[in-house]
Amino acid sequence: MPDMEKELIALCQMTTGELARRYAELFGEATRSWNRAYLVRKIAWKLQALAEGDLSDRARRRAEFDAAQSTAAVSFHPTAIKTLARKQVGGAA
Repeated sequence: MPDMEKELIALCQMTTGELARRYAELFGEATRSWNRAYLVRKIAWKLQALAEGDLSDRARRRAEFDAAQSTAAVSFHPTAIKTLARKQVGGAA
């Protein structure tokens, strides 16, 4: 897991252009979004899927169904990754 933590820390330090290049490396296509938070989230998800295994087809279908049925909006806040990164390198949270 230390390698995953290093990857997440590195993501937080990348420029948007660097994130776009990393996205292309991982997904095999250029990103259509230049939103930094989106790129960090998508790349972090892909790295985790590669390291720990992706969802099964059944689990993915269920998650898509549940998301479509949900009335609550769930959002990602990039500060969460930065907080994790600071904790892992011994900084203040």
